[in-house]
Formats: sequence, C-alpha cells, structure tokens
Amino acid sequence: SEWSPPQFGDVTLPPNTRSILKQSGTGTLGIVTIPDSSELIFDDQDLELNVHGIDVQGKLTIGSPTCRISSSITITLHGDRLNDVVTNIPDPSVKGISVTGEISLHGQRFYRTWTRLAKTVQAGED
Repeated sequence: SEWSPPQFGDVTLPPNTRSILKQSGTGTLGIVTIPDSSELIFDDQDLELNVHGIDVQGKLTIGSPTCRISSSITITLHGDRLNDVVTNIPDPSVKGISVTGEISLHGQRFYRTWTRLAKTVQAGED
C-alpha cells in the first residue's frame, strides 16, 4: 500500500504491511516506527523525509541489489544528539535510527577512481 506521511507527530506503520513511500513529507515527524511484521519501501524518485527518529523493528528498504535507487533520497534527522550517546544508549525517541530489524540500502554503484600502476612507485618519485 502507498504511505503518505502526515505533517507531524509520531507514526507507527500498520502491522503486517508493505508500505511504499512515493511522496515527500511536508513537515517534521516525531518517531516513525516500522513494526517487526512490516516494511517501509522508498520509491525510486527524489524523496525527502524529515523525522526526529526511526525505529526499525521490521524492514526499511531503499533499492535492492538488482534494482538500485538512482534518485536522491534524503532522510534528515532533527533534534539534539546526546553527548554520551555511545556509552549511554538512548531510547528510540532520541535523534537517530534504532535498528532491531533490517535496513537494506542500495544506491548507485560507483566505480573505482584510481588506476593500477605498471610498477611500484617509491615515495618522492615522479
């Protein structure tokens, strides 16, 4: 089913659903929760999602290994980052993405920007 984000507030996707985000949100949401039986899929078009946090208990999908996203997907996290976030793990209501499920991100493939040398180059050599 298609999911149109509301303008504000916390959102929990319905259980046992695959929801497709096809349009950008117009406001800043609180926490978006993806239940363990659900999946949120981003459509392959330019999209923006403004949230305080995302709680991924189920699956968040942007592209796939065989169908990579070529559009610009922007997820902006709003709020303050706690100073002790590494040593004192906050609950999902704090700015960030909490994952107990699965995130699958597949964007454009970038190829190497370096070349192989015919021989070893020593430091200072031209």
